[in-house]
Amino acid sequence: MKLKKEKVETEGKSKKKGIKNILKWVLIVLVACFVLCMLFSGDSDDTSTTSSSNTTEETSKTEEEVVYHIGDTISVGDLEYTVNSIDSAKTIGSEYINTEAQEMYFIVNITIKNNDDSAITVSDNYFKLLLGEKEYETDTSAALYIEDDIIYESVNPDASLTGDICFDITQETIDNKDLQLQVQTGSWGTQKGVINLY
Repeated sequence: MKLKKEKVETEGKSKKKGIKNILKWVLIVLVACFVLCMLFSGDSDDTSTTSSSNTTEETSKTEEEVVYHIGDTISVGDLEYTVNSIDSAKTIGSEYINTEAQEMYFIVNITIKNNDDSAITVSDNYFKLLLGEKEYETDTSAALYIEDDIIYESVNPDASLTGDICFDITQETIDNKDLQLQVQTGSWGTQKGVINLY
């Protein structure tokens, strides 16, 4: 009986010891998993931070677009535009046939090169002056008095056309150093470019 009792006690102790060992290993595995999770989540956070900073750098590089000025050639679709000079006048035309601006005429001398496979006709819709949110359209009636007017002129493939476009705007607008010329392809303006005029 005594032997049987000792055997039961020994079996009980070994079972308790086995359970303790299992619990100990379960606890070690859980701690190890927790530590690994923390390490990997830390790495992914660093990776996401790095990738987001890379994305920010790429975005800022994209936003750093080339700035065009007078004399620079900008390609917009199949056309190339170069602003040669700017001028202003109260009256345009000849001594006998002329017209006077409501405000002031702002005249932009520009060269257009056609790199398309077919001829294009230059429209007044190709050009706008921009000043912040404001947009100014060409004065097509005044264009009739400009000797080198290019509105509604045709340009064959690989050929260039140089002439003037005209806007009737205030002297204050003309003097503003933020004034820009927007150029585009076609009347629908699917592609656009901007040239700083100062």
